[in-house]
Amino acid sequence: MGFERIGSEDIWEGKIAKVRVDTFRYDDGEEAEREIVSHPGAVTILPFDGQSIWLVRQPREPVGEQSLLELPAGKLDEEGEEPEATARRELAEEIGKGARDWRHLVTFYNSPGLLTEEHHLFLATGLYDQSAESGEEERIAIVAALKPVDEVFLEESLEQKRAYISHYRADILVMGDDWTGKFDAMSDLCKVHYLPRTPAISTTALIEKISGVHG
Repeated sequence: MGFERIGSEDIWEGKIAKVRVDTFRYDDGEEAEREIVSHPGAVTILPFDGQSIWLVRQPREPVGEQSLLELPAGKLDEEGEEPEATARRELAEEIGKGARDWRHLVTFYNSPGLLTEEHHLFLATGLYDQSAESGEEERIAIVAALKPVDEVFLEESLEQKRAYISHYRADILVMGDDWTGKFDAMSDLCKVHYLPRTPAISTTALIEKISGVHG
């Protein structure tokens, strides 16, 4: 079914986005109003150095996250700047890296029922150091700890962790930082790393859900 826009009223405008109410008429004659948030669009970068995917942690106040783990990204807020150029700039500003090879993976809409935001995802490889100032105050922690894995296995009990590591010949044991020091005894079998927890994600709850599916 087709439609046409027959009216538009601006409701509010901020620094990044603005809100309007548009009226549409459909082929069957029916009319409807839609609340629309206009956004300039954005880019997200998947930076891969051959071993690690580089991520950032930063506060995301709208969703109540103190330290959300995410890919480097940024708005298309420079007039006339192409998406790839924005991606190159954001990569340098957010993680202090440049990339020799760029590949556009996909363009998509984040939430087309409400937002006009069009999002462009790029793969960046051949990374090298290249810093740039964003001109904005950003509270970002850089993370280069997400690595490809060869195998994932279900752990049913903390008490059996040593047996799992031995059986699967694991190279690295990664635990949340609330366990810091408690698994150092495993260092005779593999490397032990403690990473900051991602808020709102419970490993225990995930294990219980997975156990229920496979039980």
